[in-house]
Amino acid sequence: MRKKTTENFREYAIRWREQVARVKTPMKESMIDVFLQEQEPDYFHYLLSVVVKIFAEVIKIGEMVENGIKSGKIISQAALKATT
Repeated sequence: MRKKTTENFREYAIRWREQVARVKTPMKESMIDVFLQEQEPDYFHYLLSVVVKIFAEVIKIGEMVENGIKSGKIISQAALKATT
């Protein structure tokens, strides 16, 4: 499940978590691990370096990364690839 261009990180994370909650078989890996593996390089890089146990913390950090990309404080990997 990918983030839609029309939604922010929080909306995407909540939508993802709701879909995972519908799964009836138990996940072998933690929900946070699976969520991090699904992220685009911009988010993956920053979220991977933070060990969290609460999904709400992942959302908070993801929002900070999103704001950093929008403000230009973080260089988007997709934008960087497009220019090279």
